[in-house]
Amino acid sequence: ELVNLKKIDLSKNRLKRIDRHLFGLTRKLEDVNFSENELDEENALVGLTELVSVVNLDISNCQIQKISPSLFKKLAKLQKINLNFNPIILLPNMFDHAKSLTTVYMSECGITSIPAYLFDHNPNFEKLDISHNRITTLHESLFNKTLNFKYLNISHNLINDLSIKIFQWTSLTEIDLSYNKFTTILPELLNMETLESVHAQHNEISFLEDAAFSSCTYPIVYLDLSYNRLVYLQEYFFDWL
Repeated sequence: ELVNLKKIDLSKNRLKRIDRHLFGLTRKLEDVNFSENELDEENALVGLTELVSVVNLDISNCQIQKISPSLFKKLAKLQKINLNFNPIILLPNMFDHAKSLTTVYMSECGITSIPAYLFDHNPNFEKLDISHNRITTLHESLFNKTLNFKYLNISHNLINDLSIKIFQWTSLTEIDLSYNKFTTILPELLNMETLESVHAQHNEISFLEDAAFSSCTYPIVYLDLSYNRLVYLQEYFFDWL
């Protein structure tokens, strides 16, 4: 019996299904890696429902298209989930039962939109990576219930604008907007007091107001605006940095 098992790596195999009772006795298992398998069949993930002690779950690059919200019903301790490189279809209530969730990776998943209330039941949520997708915008209510939210990576998408209300309830410290279609960054958009790092390179930014970062109580320590279309910075632009 593997009752004391805390970490297991089953990546880079040809697994097609995780049996329902596979982890029934593993009450200390915290770190599980199933990445790069072939878990695209219906009910292929059913065995994950018994991972009651899991904290970090990697099921990236497994050809997964759909995840039922019931998958997380018993995973009260789950904090991090890696779904990168899966052609996943997002359901509005997908993470409702993952109450301890802090981090989600969904890079290169072919995503075109994010449900507005996807993280409404995840009060501890802190980090989201949805880079390298085909997203054109994010709903202004996406982070309304995530007061501890700190890091967002939306690089390599097709976004040209975001609602100025989207980050109003967050504690954002770092944001990656690079490789999108932004033409400016409005002062009201990044108006949180906690912001430290802004990655905005490789956009189409041609104009920035003097007060683009005026709401930051603590001065930004990292700002990348390279590979844009700026021809002029106003006189007082750096007074806010």
